[in-house]
Order: sequence, then C-alpha cells, then structure tokens
Amino acid sequence: MSYHIYKTEGFVVGSVPVGEANRLISVYTEELGLVRGMAQGVRNLRSKLKHSLQDLFYTKVSFVRGRDMWRIVNAERLTLVGDELLKSDKKIFLAKLALLIRRFVKGEGRDEALFNNLRSGLAFLKDNELTEAEMKKFELIFVLRFFDQLGYGPYESHFGEILTFSLWSRDALALADGKESQILAVINRAMQESHL
Repeated sequence: MSYHIYKTEGFVVGSVPVGEANRLISVYTEELGLVRGMAQGVRNLRSKLKHSLQDLFYTKVSFVRGRDMWRIVNAERLTLVGDELLKSDKKIFLAKLALLIRRFVKGEGRDEALFNNLRSGLAFLKDNELTEAEMKKFELIFVLRFFDQLGYGPYESHFGEILTFSLWSRDALALADGKESQILAVINRAMQESHL
C-alpha cells in the first residue's frame, strides 16, 4: 500500500511529548494550514528529525496521512528562521506569533495571504536590525494584518495602506506612526470578539 507524501514549508508553532520518544508537532504550513503531526522517535538522540522540528523553526516538512492522524516522515530546517532570530529579542515575537497561530488558526486549510504575510514578515525580521521602536511597530502591524486576514475586520479606512502593502520595509513600519494606540485597540477588540 502506497501513501501520498505531502511536502510543504511551515513554521513549527508548538509540540507536545508523547510516550517515550515521540512528539506531536504543530506546524503552520503553506499547503495544508495548521497541521498536527506525530514525529515518531524524534526525541531519540540519533533522530534525524530532531534538528529540524524544534519549536519556532521554519522547515520543509513531509507528511503522510495516517488512519487517525498525520505522520511526519521527513523535515529539513530552512534558514528563514535561523539562529540570528532565535538568539535575539526577536525570539519573543516568534513565541507570541506561535501562540497566536495556535489560538486563532483553526484546522487545516490553505490560506495563501496569511502564509505569505508570515513568510515575508519573517524574512524582513531576518534581514533587518530593528530598533526597539521599530520592533514594536512591526509587531503591531503584523498582528493587525494577521487578524484582518483571518476575517476579524472590518477595520477603519485609515488602516488601508497598512493592510494592503505587499512588501515589508521601514517605510511600511512608518505607516504606524501616530496610530499605535489605535492599532492596539483594534487588535484587543479582535481578540475579544473572537471569543477564543
């Protein structure tokens, strides 16, 4: 009996140990949405998967659909989230992002706009040193766009440029100037209205 192998990029948003050596890994993927898959033996010292499936890693992962759940059969860590992000203050944002995805993205299903915003936001973080003020603006804009893409709008018209720009840049961060408290209020409202 042959199985179809689904290969896709994804951001590891969490994991839970299962039994002696397994982990149930949650990966927000490009092709399948939020997938929870069992990585068998991943906690063994000699596991080939171990170094590619750590929380907050960005990876190319291969899944097989089992009878009851997905199984992860291969993974390769990609450089989009490298050690330069995980050993900096940006790691705090990555942890918050993983929590947001686990909490608000429900089930499987491709969402191209949401995933592209994730990938382009991570690339911008990787390639740019940000001041504390710039990092706060990045986080506010990213989360506002995240909720918009999940359908928790509509938002005020003066957020139009923030929600529609296609490339992350310092100019994009400047769109939040003077609007930080308004953006935060909208994010808080979206979180309350989601009832999640």
